[in-house]
Amino acid sequence: MPRKGQFKIRDEYWTVNFGDPGRGNLGVCLHDKKQIIIKPNRPLVEMFSTIIHEALHAAHPYLTEDEILTGEQTAMNALKRAGCLSHLLTEED
Repeated sequence: MPRKGQFKIRDEYWTVNFGDPGRGNLGVCLHDKKQIIIKPNRPLVEMFSTIIHEALHAAHPYLTEDEILTGEQTAMNALKRAGCLSHLLTEED
């Protein structure tokens, strides 16, 4: 059973932690540790987007960065259009 901060990709548990992802990144996917690190203290919508982005890297390591970005943007647009993020967004988003 997953612990707080864990999620399952196929048969492996991954962990999402908040910390310094390094190199000015908002997030990083560490395949060897089955860990995603997200930069803390960012707007919540930005953290959602970053978690989606890094989870896509975790689940599909063979995809290019452009393909990952397309998946991230598609997921975020679907969440926005479905009203799932409406209380978190401003008019500029």
